[in-house]
Amino acid sequence: MTVTIPEVELVDVRRNTLRRRTLRARVVQKAVDDVVEN
Repeated sequence: MTVTIPEVELVDVRRNTLRRRTLRARVVQKAVDDVVEN
């Protein structure tokens, strides 16, 4: 099975975007939790 480089890069970009979104959501959730506790 041959995979062209652009396809691999596209998958990586999509994965990185998803990871960044998840991290941001986690940070926001943590900030909200901190505010609620205080």
